Order: sequence, then C-alpha cells, then structure tokens
Amino acid sequence: MSKKLLSLIILSILVFAFAGCAPQGQETSSATTAASTEAPDTTAPFVTTVAETEAATADSEISVVYLREGDNDGDYEKKYTLSSEYAVPLLFTVNRDIENFNYYLITFEADSFSRSSCFESKALHSGDAFVLDFEQPGAIPSYGFSYTDNSGVTHAYTLAISGEDGSLTVREDSEA
Repeated sequence: MSKKLLSLIILSILVFAFAGCAPQGQETSSATTAASTEAPDTTAPFVTTVAETEAATADSEISVVYLREGDNDGDYEKKYTLSSEYAVPLLFTVNRDIENFNYYLITFEADSFSRSSCFESKALHSGDAFVLDFEQPGAIPSYGFSYTDNSGVTHAYTLAISGEDGSLTVREDSEA
C-alpha cells in the first residue's frame, strides 16, 4: 500500500511540475505544440550564402535561399523531391562555374557521420538555378552540399534551420 501511495505522490508532483513549464502569462495549448513542429515560414526574407558572413555576397560560388511561395513560376527545375510534409524547397543559384556538385543526406551511424548522395552534377554554370527539397527532422543538420571551385578546391557545407529565428544557416562541413 505504501508503494502505491508513494508512486501516486511522485506522479502528482511530476504532473504539477510539467504543468508549470509554460512561460508566465501563457498557457500551453495544442496550437503552440503544432506551431513548433511545422516547417519554417518560407515567406520570410532569409537569405544565406556559403560566405562566412550571414549576408548574401557576390563572392560565393553558389547561394542558397528558401524558395518562397509564388517564386517558383516554372523557371526552376526541381532536382530532388522529398515526400515529407515538412520538406522545404531551397533555391540554389550558381554565381560562378563549379564542378562536382553533390547534394547529400547526412546520417549518424556507429559513432560517425555518413553521407549519401541525393543529387549530383558534374558541372554547373554561372546563372544556373535549381530547386532541391530540404528538411531537418532533428537538431543535427541532415543535408549538405559540396562542390569544386575553378581553382580545384573542394568546399563542403551543411544546411540547418536556425532554432532561434527559422533562418537557413550554411556552415562549413568539417567532416566531409
């Protein structure tokens, strides 16, 4: 009997503790929970390039932005499609000729990251633009891309959705 009573007391304490986790003046609701699982707002003006700064620059070989609703009027070929309801289309624009472009899925297996190709192109030219679907099911970046520039240097980057503001972040992929 005392074990059941002790379990009931502990369960009651946990229920009250979790109920008090909402910010002051706000109640938790299914709408709040649903909003946190939805794909980011692709109508926001977030622009990210592979440059070290967050600002778009003309110095990068390729730029990546969310494809906003209404932007895809048939001008961009979709090269990779996900069937997930959380898939977000990304517009890749080539600013200078590049070679060996690879868009890959990143997975964590047996204490290391592995990469499997989703889309490859031997050569892309300045002005080329195409759409690739992207999703980030967890906190770890799940997609990345690499390419070789005119100097023969290979660059690799990961793509992630910022948990702070929903912007697209592009970071160097040191594991590739």
